[in-house]
Amino acid sequence: MVVKTTVALTTNLEVAMNDFGKEFSIIHRYSRVYMSKMLMEYNIPGRAVPYFMEICAYPGISQEQIAKNLRIDKGAVARTVKAMVDAGVVERRQNPEDKRGYQLYPTDKMKKINMKNEEAREKLNKVLTEGMSEGEIQICRMLLQKMAENLINAVSGDTELRAHEAMIEGKISKDIRRKLREER
Repeated sequence: MVVKTTVALTTNLEVAMNDFGKEFSIIHRYSRVYMSKMLMEYNIPGRAVPYFMEICAYPGISQEQIAKNLRIDKGAVARTVKAMVDAGVVERRQNPEDKRGYQLYPTDKMKKINMKNEEAREKLNKVLTEGMSEGEIQICRMLLQKMAENLINAVSGDTELRAHEAMIEGKISKDIRRKLREER
């Protein structure tokens, strides 16, 4: 009985040690909580931080480009940008070259908040890398970039996953969806 329990614990431990998803999930959730806390005085949710970075770095960027850059669903981008416009931190202007599209610009309020955001991100990075040498930080960054690249390539190369992603974004017609189901 003791042996079986030890084997089960060892197996569970091995699974836990090889499951990066848990650590990524914890880092993601707690990073958002940390950033929300740091930006609390401005009533900015942690999920908006990457948008701030994109809009401040690339004034005039489109929602579509933000979705591509951040690899986020267009609907999620639209909802967050709408909230940011309503909060007065983003200005939407019609694209003079494409009347159907809009360009996003930071307001003075956003520029002020973004300075605080940059300070908060620096503090978060210090918290995340506490106790690590500069070499370990570089290796960690390199490994995380490789893991992200591997996952992007795996999804990009998987036609079923791409089709699912396209369905979510509403890019493919009902006929194509039906054909994909028939092929299975």
